[in-house]
Amino acid sequence: MISSNLNSSSNAEIKDISTYYKLTGFRPLSTSILSKMLDLKLDEFGNIGHFNFALNIPTDLPNCLVEIAFLSNEVDEKRIVTYFSKNK
Repeated sequence: MISSNLNSSSNAEIKDISTYYKLTGFRPLSTSILSKMLDLKLDEFGNIGHFNFALNIPTDLPNCLVEIAFLSNEVDEKRIVTYFSKNK
């Protein structure tokens, strides 16, 4: 199970993509996804482990939270708007 989201932070300097997993056994999934996203020339914010997000609590399915850019960062926000404007 993969949950894709747009990220945000109170720090407008933070940007790029990140993946999150809760259980160590799910790390290969999040690592693989992050690697593929980096192939798309997206910059890395990180692969964060033991992250407690609601979607991974009730299931034993391999899962990963993917945060695609930060809406709170001006550069990332422009990348998101440009992408969605071109891909309507």
